[in-house]
Parts: sequence; structure tokens; C-alpha cells
Amino acid sequence: MLAQALELAERFGKRSKGSVAAAKRSVYFGGSMSLEDGLHVERAEFFTRVMSKEGQKLMLDYMETTDATGELPLYRPDTYAQALASGSVPGHRSANGR
Repeated sequence: MLAQALELAERFGKRSKGSVAAAKRSVYFGGSMSLEDGLHVERAEFFTRVMSKEGQKLMLDYMETTDATGELPLYRPDTYAQALASGSVPGHRSANGR
């Protein structure tokens, strides 16, 4: 169990602090509510992250990558695996250093 906990901690450690904090708040507060209310908390946290500068940058990169390749990045198994490992979807901008 310790190995699994360390693996999970390493995975979460690669994500942004704001995203990890949002996930923790969703679980902490939403987990003791009804399903409907808990999902509302989760949705509010998600939208807060999406609307942040970081979230907007990542979404623009995702859209640019989709336009450049003609496919959704996470539909590619190698890209999906890389996103899980790194904590972020690799995109066109990051590949070009922009």
C-alpha cells in the first residue's frame, strides 16, 4: 500500500498546485454532501481552474495542437499515457518552445 501511495503522490506532484488544491477541496467538501451538491462543488472547482490564466493557456495549446494535427490529442494512446505521466497534455506550443 505504501508503494501505491508514493506512486499516487508522485503523480499528483506533477500537477499544478492550484489543480491539486481544487481536487482536494472537491473531495473534502463534496464528499460529505449529496451527490448532486458534491458534483456542484466539483464543477465549480473545475470552472475556476479552466478560467485561470494557466487553464486558458493549456486550452489554447490543446486547440492549436488539434488544429495542427487534425485529431484530438488525448485520443492517441501515446499522448494519453504521456499526459497521465507528466500531469499535462503535451501540446503544439510546448513542442515548439512557445
